[in-house]
Amino acid sequence: MRPQRVFITGLGVVAPGGVGTDAVFRNLVAGQSQTRAVTPEELGWPTLPGLDRLEPLIAAPAPDLPLGPGDNRLAALARAAVVEALGGSAANSTSRSDCGLVLGASKGDLWRPDAGYGVSPGDVAERIGREFGLGAGWLAPVAACATGLVAIGTAYLRLRQGDWTSAVAGGVDSSLHPGLMASYRRLGVLSRERARPETACRPFDESRSGFVVGEGAGVVRMECEPGETGVLHGSSTTGGALSGTQGQLAEVLGYALTSDAAGPLQLPTGPTALSQAIALALEQAGLTIADVDVICLHGTGTLANDALEAAALRMVFGDRLDEIPAWSCKGALGHLLGAGGAVELIALVQALRTGLVPPTVNLRSPAPDCRLGHVMDVARAGSFRVGLKLSLGFGGHCAALVLRA
Repeated sequence: MRPQRVFITGLGVVAPGGVGTDAVFRNLVAGQSQTRAVTPEELGWPTLPGLDRLEPLIAAPAPDLPLGPGDNRLAALARAAVVEALGGSAANSTSRSDCGLVLGASKGDLWRPDAGYGVSPGDVAERIGREFGLGAGWLAPVAACATGLVAIGTAYLRLRQGDWTSAVAGGVDSSLHPGLMASYRRLGVLSRERARPETACRPFDESRSGFVVGEGAGVVRMECEPGETGVLHGSSTTGGALSGTQGQLAEVLGYALTSDAAGPLQLPTGPTALSQAIALALEQAGLTIADVDVICLHGTGTLANDALEAAALRMVFGDRLDEIPAWSCKGALGHLLGAGGAVELIALVQALRTGLVPPTVNLRSPAPDCRLGHVMDVARAGSFRVGLKLSLGFGGHCAALVLRA
């Protein structure tokens, strides 16, 4: 059987600064930073010995959302994104027996380690799958900071090979927890900038010192081309089609995941694994480097990650890289960790659709080892057809996905 064509037909986002895809993308295009000083009290941290003496943290929390019975923060964020991606369809409102779910989280609920629900990173996928009647199967990949993109890529592969007729896929993360924040600080990956919180994360800048932790969720609805499975635009022959489709927003052309023999808390040891993922994704898409119009970068603002990512891209694109508009969302949104790749992929879909590539917020002086076609200061307008999204993760995860408008 020939591979199916796979389209993104719905988008859903909750991120720092907004609920909803349009609101979040408008903030990105405007170059607005959502990183700020946040007190432990605002984050709901308990008044335990030592925590009451902490200075405000530099973070990027998502908006408050109501919690349902038995909910945790992960479930609330994921539910809001899924509802938007399904066109406002509430839980169990439609039969979705032929729809799969791939919803990743980099970790479970750390606030209630003794609770029966929420401890595992896969618990949020099980909850969402049951609530929305997604009956074709649930997967919950964990790939550190690449989790969101790996989830969407995994759903694409299942659809492409005909295992599913439709899918909901993405990532969710809420890591503003005292233990996690202390761990990231100990690892030396958090920004040291405190004087101006809104400029704390500076991807690819020569003054970059680390990332800022954010939280959120990004979810896409994916379906196969009409005539191949008969499900797009709500006309399933099996009665399980998704309702409220937004139409064909983008086509997924290729996806690749590679790994480096790194430790569990390390980035890839060099640029080779990421360059291989990029080349494999382009090969699967049937494209060359000349076809890529825009790149949505991982761009954390750490010294090692940004230099490695730039080197990997240079290995694949050579001098052509200087001509391709490229940007990172993390200067604006912070690092959404397990949700980052999904939220950023949705931003790439919007960039292709609107012809507006957002700027990398806080990038003023690109470092010599981070030479790319950076979009700086203001959004860049143009006609963009093909986009490349990259995600990296602790443990050596390297993911690349290619989209066409």
